[in-house]
Amino acid sequence: MKKTMNAAICCGVLAFASPVWSQPALPGDQPAHPLALGALPATFQGDLPCASCEAIQYTVTFNPDHTYVLTYRYRGVQGPDTRSDLGRWSQAAFGPVIALRGQGENPVFFALQADGNLRLQDIEGRNILSQQNYTLTRLPQPESVSVRLHPLQGEFTATADAAQFTECATGKTFPVTPAGESDKLAAAWANARAQGAQTVVATVYGELTQTATLQGKSDPAGLTVLRLDDVKAGSKCAMPKTPAQLQNQVWNLVKLGDQDIDAGQLPRAPQLLLQADSKRLSGSGGCNAILGSYQLDGQRLSLSTVASTRMACTSPNDVEGPFVQSLSEVRSWNILGNWLELYDEKGQMLARFEAA
Repeated sequence: MKKTMNAAICCGVLAFASPVWSQPALPGDQPAHPLALGALPATFQGDLPCASCEAIQYTVTFNPDHTYVLTYRYRGVQGPDTRSDLGRWSQAAFGPVIALRGQGENPVFFALQADGNLRLQDIEGRNILSQQNYTLTRLPQPESVSVRLHPLQGEFTATADAAQFTECATGKTFPVTPAGESDKLAAAWANARAQGAQTVVATVYGELTQTATLQGKSDPAGLTVLRLDDVKAGSKCAMPKTPAQLQNQVWNLVKLGDQDIDAGQLPRAPQLLLQADSKRLSGSGGCNAILGSYQLDGQRLSLSTVASTRMACTSPNDVEGPFVQSLSEVRSWNILGNWLELYDEKGQMLARFEAA
């Protein structure tokens, strides 16, 4: 069922995706001042097109700590009709696009509209070119969250008085209720501690509840462990990535024009680093090191490559020449979630990077 659900989302969006790798639309003539989500928490909901069901009801609640819970309800299907995700959200540096990064590999994108509602974007963060409805309407009141999630991974700790689960995708800590298989998880924790382990990462099927309020926060959530799947003693969650910044951040090239880049097929990973203090750029073209300078003024950005090493590159997948050439054509930039996109004078995307 999970594969069917994923396919429904993928196909429903891709069928109307823009074929041009251009910059996401900016709101009016003031791109440096994007629209705001307003008072949080906030819940948005809408019935969107589905390739293999009647419709997909999206319900997403944004919290003020930049976490979210997203639920898909598939109308008109047999068997389980709901799945959920949680993670962290961030707004683009310029423009209305909001990126949701959850437990899956790919982000989900929405664009904030002038009327305060959201519109689902395609898998590249661009507008879906369709007359069908892709709008999620802001509900008058934020909804309380009650979702079941699997797999749910997090670090578990317990004391004589309380048990806590720090979920890996958000870094958020939830009190664990004394129900379900919480006793099994506590026993696994105690056994790991007895063996000298300081940390435990558990994979569970869990039910998360949270009551929404209007005071800019939510009441503490509770997690019920419905089923314990796995425990790894001595493991820790990777820290959730904070919103990426243009400067002083290593960026890995993942797309050049319309070509996906597989760094594993190259002698070195193509990378870019813009150093804020010196306004110098450095990195790799995929084989040789590159050095240069840059000028930054708001969204305007120009790069000047002044030197590179001269090592011979024999990889059949060499992208160094086109990559370095594209850098000279950069005129603007934007960050969507953990992606950095560079554009030419016409707003066409030259390259996309992912934060290292």
